[in-house]
Amino acid sequence: MTLLIIDGNNMAHRVRHVFSLTNPDGTDVSVTYGFMHNIKALFNKFHPTACIVAWDGGIPRFRREVVPSYKANRTRDDEDDYANFIRQLQELATVALPSAGILNVRRRAMEADDIMYQAAFMAYMAFYEEVIIVSGDEDMFQVITMEDVYVYHPGKKAIIDEDYIEKECGVSVKDYVHWRALQGDTSDNIKGVPGIGPKRATEYFQKYKSLSGIINAAHGANPRGEISGKIGQNIRDFGIENLAKNVKVMALWADRTGARLAIIEELEYYQTANVKALKDYLFGNVFISLMEPDLYKNVRVLEEPRLCTTPLRTPVICEQRFPIEE
Repeated sequence: MTLLIIDGNNMAHRVRHVFSLTNPDGTDVSVTYGFMHNIKALFNKFHPTACIVAWDGGIPRFRREVVPSYKANRTRDDEDDYANFIRQLQELATVALPSAGILNVRRRAMEADDIMYQAAFMAYMAFYEEVIIVSGDEDMFQVITMEDVYVYHPGKKAIIDEDYIEKECGVSVKDYVHWRALQGDTSDNIKGVPGIGPKRATEYFQKYKSLSGIINAAHGANPRGEISGKIGQNIRDFGIENLAKNVKVMALWADRTGARLAIIEELEYYQTANVKALKDYLFGNVFISLMEPDLYKNVRVLEEPRLCTTPLRTPVICEQRFPIEE
């Protein structure tokens, strides 16, 4: 069995800048069409037996407490454009994707990255043969420490595995978060050590073998050598405490007990395609090119639909309204 886990926000923003379409009544459908177009391509490529789309539910408090500037650089678009974008996300989450048998998951104050990491961990524990996460966010490269869990990067059109990390980054997967913590992340407004980018970080990891080895070298306490001059001073000034904060903020979080986000169990209740509703939706929006026979029909967990008679432990996105707030 193959589980496909999709970064909903990442994909929505990607298609937002690629497609420009309206339906017959003049309503903008660029995001909804582009998203379903990509879903179709992914289903044809990977033939999943189940699919989850994860959505951001806001920034966890612990990350802001550790690094107050975390994602503080994010700004909202023009209000009308933003409202149009949110409307299309809501349409995807409440109509199009559920009709395709796709479980949408969003948890308040939980980022999509963490939801995907949690889902991958639970699928790994549930003995899925393969888990593929679709995301252009390089934070997700952390998940490939689990066996048979991979990342498909849509921009690179490549499967990211341990060999890819070692070839492109020059470090092992276990050192990946520390490698990034040294550099920081401008997109998330996380400061790193000044003067250290990917190339220099790789050079130091290959020579000093670990983040602690690099710190020791900057203090002249590593038998492998010393990091002197301006860069050594920058590392000392940045400090162990700030490096530790970067690691804590960048590392993905998962509840190892599964109590907080029982995603795999919920697949049994909600992952059943309603092919007629999906085709009605696609036809109504003139998404004719997406109407391949039985394309979405095989994405199901149960032979027959089953209703959940107990309250949801994890709210699915169709029970919540956008916009997403902290």
